[in-house]
Amino acid sequence: MQQTTKRSPIAIVGLGTMFAGRGTTAGFWHDIVEGLDTTREIPETHWRIEDFYDADPSARDKTYSRRGGFIPHFAFDPIKFGIPPQVVETTDTVQLLALYVASKVLEETQPTQGYVDPMRTSVILGVAAGTELIGDMASRLNRPIWMKAMLEQGLAKEDAEEICNRISNHHPEWRESTFPGLLGNVVAGRIANRHNLGGSNFTTDAACASSLAAVRYAVQELWLHDSDMVITGGADALNNIFMYLCFSKTPAISKTGLCRPFSVDADGTIMGEGCGIFALRRLEDAERDGNEIHAVIKGIGSSSDGCGASIYAPKSSGQAIAIGRAYEAAGYSPRTVELMEAHGTGTRVGDVAEFEGLNSVFKEASPEERGWCALGSVKSQIGHTKSAAGAASLAKATMALRHKVLPPTINISKPNSKLNIKESPFYLSGIARPWVRGKKHPRRASISSFGFGGSNFHLTLEEYVGSGGRPDRYRIAPSELHLYAADSAEELAETIRSNLKNCKKINAFSHSALESQRSFDATKPHRASIVATSSTDLDTHAEKVLKVIEARFPTVAESFCYANQTAQVQGKTAFLFSGQGSHYVGMGADLALHFNCARSPWDFAADYDFLGTAKLHEIAFPASAYDDDTRRTQSARLNQTENTQPAIAVVALAHLRMLQALGIKADCMAGHSFGELMALHAAGSLSERNTVQLARLRGLACAAASSESQGTMLAVFANKETIEKYVEDLGKKIVIANENTCEQLVLAGERNNILQAQEVLGKHGVKTSELPVSAAFHSSLVAQATEHLVDGIDKCELNAPRMPVYSNKTTTLYPDNTRETRKLLAAQLANPVRFREMIENMYNDGVRTFIEVGPSNVLSRFVSSILGKKSHLVVALDNKRRRGVTAANSAIGALCVHGYEMNLEALWSDTFPEAPQPKPSNHELMLNGANYHKPYPANAISFNDPGFDNRSTLRVLLECTAVTAPVSTVERALATTSTISAANDAIANQVLDIV
Repeated sequence: MQQTTKRSPIAIVGLGTMFAGRGTTAGFWHDIVEGLDTTREIPETHWRIEDFYDADPSARDKTYSRRGGFIPHFAFDPIKFGIPPQVVETTDTVQLLALYVASKVLEETQPTQGYVDPMRTSVILGVAAGTELIGDMASRLNRPIWMKAMLEQGLAKEDAEEICNRISNHHPEWRESTFPGLLGNVVAGRIANRHNLGGSNFTTDAACASSLAAVRYAVQELWLHDSDMVITGGADALNNIFMYLCFSKTPAISKTGLCRPFSVDADGTIMGEGCGIFALRRLEDAERDGNEIHAVIKGIGSSSDGCGASIYAPKSSGQAIAIGRAYEAAGYSPRTVELMEAHGTGTRVGDVAEFEGLNSVFKEASPEERGWCALGSVKSQIGHTKSAAGAASLAKATMALRHKVLPPTINISKPNSKLNIKESPFYLSGIARPWVRGKKHPRRASISSFGFGGSNFHLTLEEYVGSGGRPDRYRIAPSELHLYAADSAEELAETIRSNLKNCKKINAFSHSALESQRSFDATKPHRASIVATSSTDLDTHAEKVLKVIEARFPTVAESFCYANQTAQVQGKTAFLFSGQGSHYVGMGADLALHFNCARSPWDFAADYDFLGTAKLHEIAFPASAYDDDTRRTQSARLNQTENTQPAIAVVALAHLRMLQALGIKADCMAGHSFGELMALHAAGSLSERNTVQLARLRGLACAAASSESQGTMLAVFANKETIEKYVEDLGKKIVIANENTCEQLVLAGERNNILQAQEVLGKHGVKTSELPVSAAFHSSLVAQATEHLVDGIDKCELNAPRMPVYSNKTTTLYPDNTRETRKLLAAQLANPVRFREMIENMYNDGVRTFIEVGPSNVLSRFVSSILGKKSHLVVALDNKRRRGVTAANSAIGALCVHGYEMNLEALWSDTFPEAPQPKPSNHELMLNGANYHKPYPANAISFNDPGFDNRSTLRVLLECTAVTAPVSTVERALATTSTISAANDAIANQVLDIV
């Protein structure tokens, strides 16, 4: 065991990325949470598929891969970075990419009240020793070989020379700037140079582990107090054909074009490129100086495989040493880690070896426990970014902690059977889920990275829970709410068109949503809302809403809403709480994923001791199921009433938190069956903790009743008279347990009697559906459960409601005394739910707006059926068929359009929208991962090229070649020449001294 001393935790105070997909840091996280595969076919900027692709892996000098992860084009301003434009072509893109990302990180990491000395700021980055430019420049030196081959083939010398010249023109010429432009170490050096940083400046090369090697030395630099801040991470833009051949002939690339880490059908990795940069400081310094802290590095371990089977074969025992060292340094057990971002390349041998190394350490921490830690790899989404791979993993894990999200790993059809993962501490998850955690310890994640040559690194970090600053979360909601208001229908239509035009102009969808909400005035006579998933979706729904505005036709639809002064809903507002039967696997996850207020009740529930071993979030939104047996098990677990009811309770609590944040209040409450308990909570009868506890006790009472009877329930889609007519012979053997609407009722009774009723009704063409319940609730068959429930109600200290609550049993209000309230709630379980009568009474009492709280939108459909064409508004905060955030946005939009004034800023709490993206200026260069090549031979950029801006060229000349002359003189030179070199000569010949 290595000897360790207590060392300062290291704060990540800045983070910037550029990887395949959207390309920005926010976009990187957005792509991850959405589970997007951002890989695509090789772009021609890198190499041509028709030149080098062959499906046969053994084909000479060919690759069998035609896909990879490639960064999108980004606007690079050489002037901003003090780089003469003519130098860009002789500078490898990896240098410019790292400079671009690092500069953004440095801009965002300035402390609010302290000072970081640039002379004590270091740059340590992981990069590959070779660059694409080395290959380009080496290719020019093959001219003698070209000439020899052509002359031997019988070409005339003059023709051979011309052909060689044409070949050479495809590569940059040697210049003074070429040598530094192709060096890997200058990736770090250029950042230090342009920002005048005086600390250490070097790069590390540990193959695919280079990034974490750099982070390790960055952490040591801070531990030794040799630096006060270190810019670290990794960059890799080497995706030319040479690199594809390297991986193809190993072979390690997927033949099917998908990276499937830990999957049974994994067949290799996918090439990728990108950059991830971090700013690190000692935690105490970051807190003192007011830095925003993304996450905290607690430990990092490394090792070498020693003597292995081959120089590139992974060795699980060597990896396990690095893993163990990381937790020894961190000072906590792997048992507390709930996210493991693995190297996970998708190669069969590599994944199994890595899993064995991880499993040996994690399983030792808690031998009897299973499935506590999510295992995944970002490579499934962006490809294997080689030297930047560890940086991509660290960025993903850091943002997972910052956003409190367990991110997905995609392309997994079924876990590799060789892993035997169900008997391990790990599980695979293909969807993003809220990262729920109680107060026992902070959220913790770890990252592994390994490289050819036996280099092993493991880093563990945790969420920041101190008193310092935390950065806002990136806005990555699956939909956005746009709101509009005006004094007339014509003005409203014009407002919508103007917003659409501005959204396209600034290329910022969520930003335009925020602006529309801030300018919305609920008192204006004409109002509209649109819920859209993208700018394109916004256009589609806008067309529909513009038509109903033109027709002056008030409309409430799922994705849009329009109301005018004639559609204003007057009257009271009621919250309606969902009951059992509305639940579904995945309920509550989407809203908790994107809103802290909706996740917090799940966090609190994670600490409730009365739930026993049950973890409600794991029951409500479990990890992905990869087989039917697991899906059935998950569904059955949620259907157990002792789990169902407290889980529904927490979903409702999350909705109530959101309504409270928005400032939406109700005049009265009601619920359906179990939902009545939640209505009493909302009316002040129970605390949150006691509500969940009583929900659990009610569920246990129902479960006890289930074991004592063979009862079940049957939904019947017919009126009461029809049912009584056809099942008259069954008499008291079955009862109408729920009268939900005039045409939807529920029967309860012993199972054999219910099946008999179903058969009889079916013969008469009546549609029925057996409900997934464990007993005949709301009938005398569960009367004994009432006795158990009375004890629970007393234990949880249920009090009389402080505002009106309607009863399912009486259809009128609860009494205002505690004793009678407890008695009525206990009796509700064994008595019919008279929901239709209750809603009609609420309407007669002046209720006109009904807001459904809890999973699904079952009650909303009931209310619409009951009230028909009577003036009312009913909305649901959830919908099983739609994303939870989208359903909530639709409900909020409808309420706003119908005159509700609310605190819409609550929808943006702790998040910020993407910044508007201005169009690149004419002097900015559009770069991607490939090296930049001018469209003309060197020193021959045409000023007459379409879109070329002479004023921009003038600025280039003035700032980059240090031209000192009157602007008018330079402009005249530009007007009479066609190339930069010719312009320089013309200017020099006239009056200028070019330095």
